[in-house]
Amino acid sequence: MPARRLVTALVRPPLRLDAGRVHGPGLPPPVVAAVDRLRAELAEAPFRAPTADRLGELGLTPPVLAVAERAGTILRLPGDIVLLPGADRAALRVLHDLPQPFTVGRAREALDAPRRVTIALLEHLHRQGRTERLPEGHRVPEDEQPGD
Repeated sequence: MPARRLVTALVRPPLRLDAGRVHGPGLPPPVVAAVDRLRAELAEAPFRAPTADRLGELGLTPPVLAVAERAGTILRLPGDIVLLPGADRAALRVLHDLPQPFTVGRAREALDAPRRVTIALLEHLHRQGRTERLPEGHRVPEDEQPGD
């Protein structure tokens, strides 16, 4: 549109304007269905991220993943690791309860997660400053509260 004022004047619910973009009332049904399938898959083992092939079988193709990630309905980590939102906080709670410092193997066992997922989660938590790398392993800093 040629003028921002015009866009602002024309956008009415269920549409909304956010950061210069017009957003619809919700996610497209195929995205909702794919995320629901992921949610069901991770219900029993929240850190057993599906492989890239399995993501495709669930309907989580790259375009669907991009939409779901922008909407905050998935947690996407490097290495094609896709978990549910909050999985990082849940992992931190588990890691917080381990004897400190802990190894990747011990974290993997506690999380009941494949090594690729454990490493991606540890790197993610480290980038957020929620864990520390030490010569003998990793640790959750004493002042870190895992939260909910």
